[in-house]
Amino acid sequence: MMNHSILATDTDRNAGSLIGRPDLSDDALVAAIAETQALLGLTGASPEATLAAARAGDAAALNTMKSLMLPPPVARLQMPVQVLKAERRAIGSAVLSPVPVRDRHAA
Repeated sequence: MMNHSILATDTDRNAGSLIGRPDLSDDALVAAIAETQALLGLTGASPEATLAAARAGDAAALNTMKSLMLPPPVARLQMPVQVLKAERRAIGSAVLSPVPVRDRHAA
């Protein structure tokens, strides 16, 4: 017997998270679906129906969502703070020990 109370439904999160883009709103995805359908000349389900089917777990709708032409990410990237050092480093400084090179033609 499954405990359905611990299962999260896809309607609890935005549709962008279905395809790994939680920064995209549902409206942005509906617009992207409509644009892709118009560009490819598809006359199937409406963009809203495709989105609803993807939320319900329909494999074909999810594949359609994954193949959309999407805008670039708008979410802020998480970068660690890096301290800039004021020291100067010589270009080509000998950090690595020299590797001995054998002459192939020597007997």
